[in-house]
Amino acid sequence: MISDREKQEIAEVYLERGIEQGIEQGIEQGIEQEKQDTAKRMLAMRTDVAIIAEATKLSVSEIEALK
Repeated sequence: MISDREKQEIAEVYLERGIEQGIEQGIEQGIEQEKQDTAKRMLAMRTDVAIIAEATKLSVSEIEALK
């Protein structure tokens, strides 16, 4: 049987993993948002979509969806 102390330790491990995953997701979302913001600025400057795709690593369809 698992003691209360062991249960607490397990809960703490899961909490730490959840926090780490949340931070990683937030960073990834922030990077993606910055790519989209950059693409929008480049579109506003009338930059060719192919150049935007190369610069931001977004697909042409992702860029077209931002228009």
